[in-house]
Amino acid sequence: MEFSNQIRTKKIKRNFNLVVLLFILAALYFLWKKEDMITIYIGIGLVVFVVLVLVINFNYVSFSSANGKISVRYYPVITLFGREYSSIDFQHELLYKYDLKTTFPFRDLTLTVKTQRGVADYPTVSLTALTKNELNAIRQELETILARQGTSRRKQGN
Repeated sequence: MEFSNQIRTKKIKRNFNLVVLLFILAALYFLWKKEDMITIYIGIGLVVFVVLVLVINFNYVSFSSANGKISVRYYPVITLFGREYSSIDFQHELLYKYDLKTTFPFRDLTLTVKTQRGVADYPTVSLTALTKNELNAIRQELETILARQGTSRRKQGN
């Protein structure tokens, strides 16, 4: 199974840029009209909006489980200081369990793999920018891989 949320992340980025532009235009309009307090409130609203979007952490995610290998490539869609591209790659047999936490508005995936020294967790990947169908597809694929191994060590938060 392979998919990415490229189209959705483009929409998120476009809408973010549009909202920021509208905040800036509104602030400039009220600044021109000498409405300083309204301009300050709009500026505070812009800062709160940007911080909220950064905390939610929308990621571009490309997931693949082809050729006996799980591959997750991801990077934050909206950042202040440049993108940090990350990836997770390992063989199906190494998957020990997964933890899919879904708490409004966050969705996070943690993959745990077997190593020579025991088990290790990969860094958590934010799946907030995925649709419900894409999230269910990842869940089903990981369950299928664990079922082939004869185990089901899924941990799912609500």
